Amino acid sequence: MAEVVRRIIDERIRGDSARLGVLVVEDAVRRVMEPHVDRLAGMLAHAGVAAGAAAWLARALVNLLTQVDPDEQDDIFNV
Repeated sequence: MAEVVRRIIDERIRGDSARLGVLVVEDAVRRVMEPHVDRLAGMLAHAGVAAGAAAWLARALVNLLTQVDPDEQDDIFNV
């Protein structure tokens, strides 16, 4: 019986500590990250625009290369 009571108390203490630990870590991350949220959001927006531009350029290049007449490709690439 004593062992069962010890185990229940131990599990309760570990569970409470884990919940408190999550709150402490969450609070610390929030305090560290909060001043930088706007800057990070701006960086993500710029990265999205850059990715879109890269995708558009890749598509334009594929379109350009697939529309080249094989007889004329030597003239285009031998600049």
